Amino acid sequence: MKTKLAPSMMCASYANLINEIKAIDTAGVDFLHCDIMDGHYVPNLIAGPDYIKTLRRISDTRIDLHLMVEKPENFIDMFEMQPGERICFHFETTYHPQRLVTQLKKRGLETGIALAPSVPVVMIEDLLEDIDFVHIMMVNPGYAGQPLIPAMMNKVIQTRRMLKERGLDLDIEVDGCVDYDNTIEFIKNGATTLVLGVYSCFDKELGIDLALNRVKNIVRDAENSGIGSQAGVRGVF
Repeated sequence: MKTKLAPSMMCASYANLINEIKAIDTAGVDFLHCDIMDGHYVPNLIAGPDYIKTLRRISDTRIDLHLMVEKPENFIDMFEMQPGERICFHFETTYHPQRLVTQLKKRGLETGIALAPSVPVVMIEDLLEDIDFVHIMMVNPGYAGQPLIPAMMNKVIQTRRMLKERGLDLDIEVDGCVDYDNTIEFIKNGATTLVLGVYSCFDKELGIDLALNRVKNIVRDAENSGIGSQAGVRGVF
């Protein structure tokens, strides 16, 4: 599975949004990752429907919507999600996650379940057959620039192992503190989509162009060496 890149729009400069999106699109990525926060599930507020509409006007890159909200079913219509776009919500934020997954899939959306650090992957075991990807938070949700929680790398391994045991080839998206040094480890352990924030894509020293190029070179080297094809083997045996 090709490694996909998803710059996190919460790290983008609102004052320079058009230029930054153009730089991202020129470099070429798979998604624009957009965090939606309600101030209840997480202690922060960010990105409303108008912001998402603005991104769609600026860029043709697919939206990857991450709902960090309570009762996510109440937010879906606000964002006018388009078939082929991607969306995930946190397992513990709705009473009936299976029902919501079904509703989102009927809209033609790639649908995933997000796991906060405190939520073990076994909680979504019965949903794996019905979703397209698992979104694993490597930091506590709510803010950019936090340090990686080391134990979360093992959650990536556990998730890939569980998928292999069931013969499922779902995408694993990792979010939080993805940097130049740990990118290969993420790929080796089974991650297939990297959410890129202040430690990579939005590296102020390198700038978006050079930062994305650096990440792409790391990913390309990893895939050419066959690391990606062995994803999840560590921890299975």
